[in-house]
Amino acid sequence: YARGQDYHNGLRKRLRRLAAFVRALAPGVSARPLVDDAPVLERAWASRAGLGFVGKNGLLIAPGVGSYVLLGEVVTTLELAPDDPIPGRCGACTRCLDACPTQALVRPFVLDARRCVAYLTIEHEGPLDPALREGVGERVFGCDVCQEVCPFNAGRAEAADAQPFRPHARLDDAALEGWLGLDAAGFEAVRAGSPLGRPG
Repeated sequence: YARGQDYHNGLRKRLRRLAAFVRALAPGVSARPLVDDAPVLERAWASRAGLGFVGKNGLLIAPGVGSYVLLGEVVTTLELAPDDPIPGRCGACTRCLDACPTQALVRPFVLDARRCVAYLTIEHEGPLDPALREGVGERVFGCDVCQEVCPFNAGRAEAADAQPFRPHARLDDAALEGWLGLDAAGFEAVRAGSPLGRPG
């Protein structure tokens, strides 16, 4: 997703419309849209609400869709009856654990964020632990290996509304070597409209 349009704005617009709809359902109802801007356990909430189940890789897996989903929330005072939670369906599969390039998935459902490529390339400040550098490789913004090997993602067609999130042409085949020589203005031009500015 890092090479396409930043999902925050598009998802936030949809959630604002949904929150307005919820507020209109009854007098005095509050509804607040959230997209990565509040400390909520969105995967756990989504699982408890019956949208999917949390897989061994710690991601929400929506049956029939897979784990390539964007999560946002509308927190409301309106009383709603949740759907029943969906039981986990990973069974004996350990593909995500076996494929993790830094062994950040230390056991089913347990992620050591200090080893996760997404954390190391987006959130971590300072030099990388030399023992993790090979696993990070040339990745500069996260890692999807645990999703790429997940059977729930196999053969899934791209969603009709995914077009804005496909890689921008300027980022589709970008080589890491070319990025290393960018000055601030060059980096701004490359990252425009994408989430790549987040790690700095």
